[in-house]
Amino acid sequence: MSISFQFIAFTVLLSITFSCVTDQSGFADAMDASIGDQKNPAAASAAERLTRGNNGGRTLPDGLQLAHEVNNVGGEICPQCAAARAASGGDVPATSNGGNGKDPMYTVSLRNYPGPSKGCIPVSKVSTSEANSLMASQNVSIQNATDLEVRTLGAGLMRIQQLNGGPLSSGMGPKINGGPYPFIVRSGVESSGQRADHIQIMKKKSESVVQYVHEYGHLVGNNGGYAAYQSYTGGSKCHITNYAMKSDNEQFAEVFGAFVTEPSSLLNNSRSPAACKKAYEFFAGKFFKNGNRVKECL
Repeated sequence: MSISFQFIAFTVLLSITFSCVTDQSGFADAMDASIGDQKNPAAASAAERLTRGNNGGRTLPDGLQLAHEVNNVGGEICPQCAAARAASGGDVPATSNGGNGKDPMYTVSLRNYPGPSKGCIPVSKVSTSEANSLMASQNVSIQNATDLEVRTLGAGLMRIQQLNGGPLSSGMGPKINGGPYPFIVRSGVESSGQRADHIQIMKKKSESVVQYVHEYGHLVGNNGGYAAYQSYTGGSKCHITNYAMKSDNEQFAEVFGAFVTEPSSLLNNSRSPAACKKAYEFFAGKFFKNGNRVKECL
């Protein structure tokens, strides 16, 4: 394959992958998801070669670096993307466990889509005092947050505790300087993530329930969740999003987020239905004490 043909393949690949991306973080996710996760092995190989380089060289930066060179227009992943994908052939029959039969075919992380961002419990139904009580019961707190952001985190924790019948032991935050483990909402950053002494939430996604649940899922994973999930699933990968295929840890956090906020997306999955059903069964029957309450959100 000549380098010119590789570049053409890479350009087509990017145009397809990024057609619905308008912000930097989404661009970074899509850029990295385009590497090694395509139906066209030649295009994936070209993308890998052109962005990662051969023989110690690098012809293009990685997704996050390249994203910072793209003008940020302050937009979101277009909400029409999931509907368009479903209409073009993503629909599958509903399973016997529930679901509405529509596979949203999510690509980038769940935080970019309205369904999981809304969650199972409306944020409007969670008071600030309830949110603070829920945080205290899990030894977590939130900093630099508006009232809406406090209640958004509260909505995620409330649903987790409904599924568990009370506080989740593996989700207890470690003490930090004698106090609770903080979520910190930050402007001017392009990523969220769990750190040793806090969980960072980027301001752009600070009103997405699944963003809090996903990062909280990493805390849960580090407290035994990763190992238990791997043992039960045998290492099978639920392709709930391209981001979930990035690593075992992101697999757990994305599936954890999906189960808590939009479980039908697991039951309706058509890219890896057996693996996603296995993931659903893990959280419904093995992980959460009252996991059968998942049906309230289907």
